[in-house]
Amino acid sequence: MKQIGTIGFLLVVSAISIIGCTQLSTVAGSSQPANKSSSSSSSSSSSSTFPGTATTAELLSISTSISGQFGVAVGTGGTILQSTSTGSSSSSSFPVWTAVTSPVSDNLRGVAFDVNSVSSSPANVIAVGDSGDILENTSSGGSSPQPWLLGSATSGFTLSDSACVGTSGSNFSPTLYGVSLFSGNQPAVVVGGPFTDTCGKTKGVIAISTTSAGVLPYSGWTLVDTYGSGSGTAFPAIAFRGVSFAERAGSSAFVVVVGDLGNIFVGTAASGLQLGTSWAINTTSDSGAAQLNGVAVAQDNANAIAVGNSGALYVNSNIGSTTVWTRLKLPTTITAANYSGVHFSTGSSLTAIVVGSSPPEILLVGNCCTSASTVTNVTPTISGLGNLDAVWGGLGPASGLGVASGASGYILENDNGGATAASWIRDH
Repeated sequence: MKQIGTIGFLLVVSAISIIGCTQLSTVAGSSQPANKSSSSSSSSSSSSTFPGTATTAELLSISTSISGQFGVAVGTGGTILQSTSTGSSSSSSFPVWTAVTSPVSDNLRGVAFDVNSVSSSPANVIAVGDSGDILENTSSGGSSPQPWLLGSATSGFTLSDSACVGTSGSNFSPTLYGVSLFSGNQPAVVVGGPFTDTCGKTKGVIAISTTSAGVLPYSGWTLVDTYGSGSGTAFPAIAFRGVSFAERAGSSAFVVVVGDLGNIFVGTAASGLQLGTSWAINTTSDSGAAQLNGVAVAQDNANAIAVGNSGALYVNSNIGSTTVWTRLKLPTTITAANYSGVHFSTGSSLTAIVVGSSPPEILLVGNCCTSASTVTNVTPTISGLGNLDAVWGGLGPASGLGVASGASGYILENDNGGATAASWIRDH
């Protein structure tokens, strides 16, 4: 996420293992393991040096409200951590991450705040994970005044597909990897898959919120079945793993979804929930078939970057009209890691932070997003640092805050936009 500001603040969570891959799809060149089991991983072995709830769970995703005050990290075994001090600019007082009661024990793989949450008041949050879980919360990720609820247990929650009437929360059980919210009670997008619906059709999952009725703001969902003009073309039977909006871009914005076999799709998010009718497939400059795990769209609604396995970094400086994404050439000093997370560090500068695994790496992509972009390795030397799963940047409207998540309970912080390896510290 990009926000206006001159001081970049970043939070990264380190993973001992790479972001979980679907066990339903095998991609050439992928070295990522199959999904972890759904058993709880919240043992108390983290160092007492760090305040909050100790955990060794793999924190697969992390996000904060626009104000930067609230943060949420989710991971294996249904783990949910919340911070109420994420917006602090002081390393010594930054966040205290506290465990929040989760309604599921499945792995949670994606979390996002309502991007219009610009004040300290409670914000809407959605988390997604295994078994088709969609969790919703209106308390900025906390347990009060409204706890986390499983969407299918709330009034008004359905998943309907015009091509296959009858697909509902009771038979919708694919692995969900990502979620992005456009604005208050406006479109939200969930991605995952592949799964076979009640009509016997296998497809990747792109689900769009359709209503704000019921207990929670996002309680109705429609599965997108096809893309393109006319009757359309069916979405491929792959896992979609990343999704991003041009956040705070106004009444309409582009949304980008990425997944297995180098698939990139671009849609339009407009007010009135008119999403799902204008999706277009994009291609990569090298016709690559890498598993793409994450994507970030800049606040300018034009620049974007997608990341994936085997050193895949693709950029696009005009997602509204350019359908070919350019692969960046990595310097010889950088290992071609499996990159799983990406986010812009500030609002005014086109600088993206990328995290990855095997080995753990943090990259800074400057002058994004053209073939002239620069790539710098800013991986810190931190004892016990494992693989990194995700990153979030550019949160505060005036301070450029950011967060990310991963495994082993590691959370790293950087108060200067991730500019140097030396400025990264461990927070959890």
